[in-house]
Amino acid sequence: VSWLADDVSALLQQSGVTRPYVVLIPGCSARHPQKRWPYYAALAERLIAAGHAVVLAPGPDEVELARSIPGICIEKTNWTALAGILKRAQFVIGNDTGPSHLAAHLGTPGLALFGSHMPAERTGIIRENFGVIEVADLTELTVDHVFHEAMRRIGDHSNSV
Repeated sequence: VSWLADDVSALLQQSGVTRPYVVLIPGCSARHPQKRWPYYAALAERLIAAGHAVVLAPGPDEVELARSIPGICIEKTNWTALAGILKRAQFVIGNDTGPSHLAAHLGTPGLALFGSHMPAERTGIIRENFGVIEVADLTELTVDHVFHEAMRRIGDHSNSV
């Protein structure tokens, strides 16, 4: 689906994104709050402390959530701009939600966080560069676990480029 991605160079520059970045996708369908991992703010703090730029590109219903998380919040995007932001990302970490699936199918390296709502293998999100962490209860998935798995995968990806 790479054809969907706009050139977002100017948007990123205007937003202050001047180096490789990690996109966090903390939202999901309001009808499925159990699919939302609750610790994105702490993860963003860990990523920033480790020297990574953090970007969020929330949907209209997720702006308040995104603003509560450290990083650069790029608001009012459409699907083609979102695809451009995701495609250029160094890495993506998100819930089981449309933007995470989009990132996986754009070929962007990343990691999706799945609770017990639906097995990840049934969704088509698992790709060569896009993995998952599946747990019975997302509230029990620790920031340490997600951070270390993301760092391992970012390291693996940067070694293969």
